[in-house]
Amino acid sequence: SEKVSNEVPIENEDEEDTPVSTGRERSLNRVQLIGRVGADPKVGGTERHKVVTFNLATNEYAGTNTVNGEIKQRVDWHRIAVFQPRLLDNAEKYVRQGDRIYVQGRLHHNMIKDKLTGQDRYVSSIIADDMIYLTKK
Repeated sequence: SEKVSNEVPIENEDEEDTPVSTGRERSLNRVQLIGRVGADPKVGGTERHKVVTFNLATNEYAGTNTVNGEIKQRVDWHRIAVFQPRLLDNAEKYVRQGDRIYVQGRLHHNMIKDKLTGQDRYVSSIIADDMIYLTKK
């Protein structure tokens, strides 16, 4: 796995205006995906706070071609980030391009500063809480 990261988190200036829960309010941020890994995972972060990231493709039926009857699909790409030690090592060792995987986690949005361009941009990731390998190894 490659060590690569040109993304640096920056503070959210609007965070002070974010509504805060009263403590009794419940909320839910849960994502479940089944898809195929687009490329081998990348290892990043620091020695103390390691992260494994990979992209997962999910397909959605988008209709049938009226001329040749071919089924059309729309592909969505999801950035998966693995921080939990129990998942991290397995993701680094066993997740490979083309593998079919179930991922459960939460959606996270972050503003990052690209080290190469210096530009700020938003990145959405699924922070994995659980993964099940559907491809036989």
